[in-house]
Parts: sequence; C-alpha cells; structure tokens
Amino acid sequence: MRKSDARGKKSPLMVRSIIIALLAFAPTLALADQRAADACSVALAPDAKLIYAAAAPDFAIAPDPKAEVKAKVQDLVTQGKVGRFTAKSNAMAAADCLKKLR
Repeated sequence: MRKSDARGKKSPLMVRSIIIALLAFAPTLALADQRAADACSVALAPDAKLIYAAAAPDFAIAPDPKAEVKAKVQDLVTQGKVGRFTAKSNAMAAADCLKKLR
C-alpha cells in the first residue's frame, strides 16, 4: 500500500493516522501545562493561591484571561477573602502561574 500518490498527496489512511496520533498526545500536553501551573502555585502566598484556585478552572478557555482574573479577584476582595491593598500584587503573582495553562 502506498503512502502517497504520484502528486505527493498523502493517502487518507496516513492523514487519519497522523490525526489520531496528535489527538492521543493532546491530553498529555495539556496535563503537562496543568502540572507546571500547579507546581508554580505551590510557592505562592496564601492570597495568591486563592486567586490561582479561583481563576484556574476557566483561565485556559477564557476569551479574555486578564478580565477573567480581574473578575475573580474582585469577587474575592468583595467576599473579604483577599486583602484589598495586596490584591493586585497577589493577582500578578498568580497570573505568572496561570500563564502556564495557556
């Protein structure tokens, strides 16, 4: 069985095999990013960890990640879980770890 025809086009079987291989490794790559982000979050200050935990689930799929984190921080400050005056610096620290999710 030939892998390509005379014009250099790949056979449907070969294309399908490549797609299956890519799909098989996609979850592994996403898991690696999740692990790196989680490992990064271990070193965060307690308030930054709260921000990371609140923003992480939706961060990777958010159309505007910065707005997503800002909304989560505002909610945490409003609830009294994160200090108002340290919220920005903690959000920036959490963002460094969150960026690993993208």
